[in-house]
Amino acid sequence: MNGIKLGDKVRDEVTGIEGIATSRTEWLNGCVRFGVDFRGGTKESPATCRETFDEEQLTVVKASAVSVERIRADRPMPELRRAGGGRPDAVRR
Repeated sequence: MNGIKLGDKVRDEVTGIEGIATSRTEWLNGCVRFGVDFRGGTKESPATCRETFDEEQLTVVKASAVSVERIRADRPMPELRRAGGGRPDAVRR
């Protein structure tokens, strides 16, 4: 394990892509992959792109490049509510 945490700036050693680790997926077979957001496109029209990489091929460039706690505080989880609009619960007669 490379000690990668969400919010770290990482580099993929195969492609050279650098970006922020924004998601982590752990599979039943033990494979761990990270979603990495990075700038793509052109200088005139930059876009945020996302690719996923195996943990083993990523290297941390800068730890805690983005404060995950600050982002979570700025965007609290919405209150959960029932789906289905304002209809009453269905009942069987």
